[in-house]
Amino acid sequence: MITLPSHGQDTAAVKLVVTGQADL
Repeated sequence: MITLPSHGQDTAAVKLVVTGQADL
């Protein structure tokens, strides 16, 4: 479950998580 928060800092963290999962 990947959620896109409207917060800038959270978005940056989400990008890292999404990128990591995308590699998998």
